[in-house]
Amino acid sequence: MRSKLTAILIIGIAALSLYGCGGTVIGDNSDQSVDALGDRLDRLTVDGEWDSLFSITMPLVYGAQADTLSKVCASLYNAQYWLYRESLDSVAHYLDIVQRNLDSIDGLGMEGMYYVLEGMYRMKSEWDFPGMVGMLLKSYDVYKELGEVANMAYPLINIVNFYYMRSDVRGLDYAREVYALVRDNSLSPYYQGVASMIMAEMLSLSDSPRDAWPYLRTADSLIRSEEYEPYYSIIDLLKADMSLLDGDSTAADSLYAVALEREAVTEPVVISLICLHYGRFCEDRGMNGKAAELYRKGLAISDRYANMELRNELQLHLADVSYELGDMKGSLSNYRASQMGRVRSQEWELNDLRMSYQEVLHKQEVQAKELALVKSRRLVLVVVFVLIIVAVVSVSFIVLFRRQRRLNRTLVDQYRSYMQRTQQKQPAEEADRHLWEKVERMMNVDKLYLRKDLTLESMAQELTTNRTYLSKAVNAFSGGNFSSYVDRLRIREAVGIIEARGGAVDLKELGPAVGYSSVTAFYRAFSKETGLSPGKYREEIQRRG
Repeated sequence: MRSKLTAILIIGIAALSLYGCGGTVIGDNSDQSVDALGDRLDRLTVDGEWDSLFSITMPLVYGAQADTLSKVCASLYNAQYWLYRESLDSVAHYLDIVQRNLDSIDGLGMEGMYYVLEGMYRMKSEWDFPGMVGMLLKSYDVYKELGEVANMAYPLINIVNFYYMRSDVRGLDYAREVYALVRDNSLSPYYQGVASMIMAEMLSLSDSPRDAWPYLRTADSLIRSEEYEPYYSIIDLLKADMSLLDGDSTAADSLYAVALEREAVTEPVVISLICLHYGRFCEDRGMNGKAAELYRKGLAISDRYANMELRNELQLHLADVSYELGDMKGSLSNYRASQMGRVRSQEWELNDLRMSYQEVLHKQEVQAKELALVKSRRLVLVVVFVLIIVAVVSVSFIVLFRRQRRLNRTLVDQYRSYMQRTQQKQPAEEADRHLWEKVERMMNVDKLYLRKDLTLESMAQELTTNRTYLSKAVNAFSGGNFSSYVDRLRIREAVGIIEARGGAVDLKELGPAVGYSSVTAFYRAFSKETGLSPGKYREEIQRRG
């Protein structure tokens, strides 16, 4: 049986695509030797021949004779391997080499690969969820501009899988976008299997979790028929969770155990996730000793590889079962560690709009348990402490709300000023001016940007030119690439509608109205262009009356 872990490096549960350094990913102007290098490193990665891979990459990274593109390509493949192994110091070393030469790969496939690796590294090393999402979306934009449909899926897949790690169903929109991308472009069984798997992940967290079964069966069939072995554990974990939902605890128990048996070929964070789910299964059935053993195993893996994704949950559950087992010292220690981790993640949660009232209550519960363990009879202290926490959180909410209001006002003013500057900007260069004037006329008079199917190629056909000349003109006179130019026009149109109609605007219908094929794509482009979501922008406009 082929081992597809050594074949395709799994990052954030989903595989990080072998984006490649050569072929059409890099482009027609790249050196042929780098084309060949990318193809060769791809094959070695697929076959899991790491010694052979490193025998090629190490001289290119550290030798004096290697050209810049070859050095960057080799560094990316090394970083990819060490990220899977969760050796973050090694990842940082190789990404630093790439970062110092980032200008050399601008607009190439390697740039997209770099953004994925950098985003995943930020998440694993700094617990920077917003930073990770931003980097993955930059990777998506690079591959979209290159027309690399298959590679466009992978940044979104990694985003979905971190939402799944957090048990956050809001990753469902990204999963649906990936699934549609794979389906509409008839991608290979590998892509179909992964797309079905992430749909099953998100639907298992939804209000209708049984809707996950058809996708899970499809994923299971495709992944096993293609022998993508690293995914077996996550498939078995999902099957165990779904069996438990259907009331078959015997099957669930067996599937959890089988999922854990593949530790040698599964990403470490996935093993921690299985330990968490299996531990909760045992805890719910009073098997606290086995649950504690599983939580400790998950935490040991988390400590060994310095991944932060599941540590708080594991510590909190270990505290609970330790208390049930009479280990008061261990319980208190884990409650404190969990609380410290929650403090570290507070900025993430605020940025992600997750500081809900229920989470405040959860913090109070954790603090109350800690105090009860220290001195169960001092009830007055518990009440006073909880009241202080409530007061501090309330003040924090007020301060955060006021700061957000000021930030919203500033962002709206800055965007309006930016629109005025870009409208007044006149191209100073003479080259390609005629073509640019035709582009501006078709965009501003005919509003071609409202077409959902508008691409660089279709625009070039409208102008009876080729994509190279068109891209050059747009880059020269708009200050960005064709995709960002179209986004700017579409968002400007959307802002005009919002400012004219205010609360009467249906934001879900606004995206398609200005040319976007999905609500997710519209929200992402709007936030990137203005710094605010459409809803926040509308609120600020309504406040100004």
